[in-house]
Amino acid sequence: MLVVFSELADKRKIALDILRALADLPVAKDILVSTPEELERHRTRIGSVLRYAQQEGKILCRKDLNAPARGSAQHLVLPNEKGKYTVQVNDRFHNTSRWLRYADEDLVTAETLLKQPHVPPRQACWHAQQAAEKTLKVVLIFLEIYFSRTHDLDALRNLVPDSWHLKNVHPDLSNLTRWALEACYPEDMSETTNADASKAVEQARTVWTSVFTALKEHGYHVEKDL
Repeated sequence: MLVVFSELADKRKIALDILRALADLPVAKDILVSTPEELERHRTRIGSVLRYAQQEGKILCRKDLNAPARGSAQHLVLPNEKGKYTVQVNDRFHNTSRWLRYADEDLVTAETLLKQPHVPPRQACWHAQQAAEKTLKVVLIFLEIYFSRTHDLDALRNLVPDSWHLKNVHPDLSNLTRWALEACYPEDMSETTNADASKAVEQARTVWTSVFTALKEHGYHVEKDL
């Protein structure tokens, strides 16, 4: 659920207050809070959950009933003639940097967990998958290529232009994709091993390195400290 306020002092506190107020509502729910200005900034931001909300969400309540509904047809973001979604260059670079940092943090977490004998290997596998997923989305965000909400790494890789050699370097990422579900839910699967975790982390590191190198080759200045 997305709740829009004219202004927000503490987003986390307000979201938590709303979640507590709706605790007795017998449905699963996640709460996001935002402002009209923030929604406008994210309206064309590839990968932003606020963008998805404006495009796909349904309005449940609106204070000003005469105001046009954000998310209605007139507010949808339409692709330009190249099939891309145009945003300001500085905003795109900033968004690319943030996604790359999050990917790097997931990867560092996976590598750290891998070295901890008391931590179940599946935890490293989960963060490795998340690192690779975010890393591939970094490329799409940088190139302004729309992607659907998915954990399928091969589907994300297939959206990358053929001119990016990383597409050929990673022809099959299915063994890494599987950890998006297997590492999260106790299904009837064989237990994750240390060998599984080592392989997942190594593959995720390879994906991250490929993208990091490709971004620099395509003119993006990657901050060393991310």
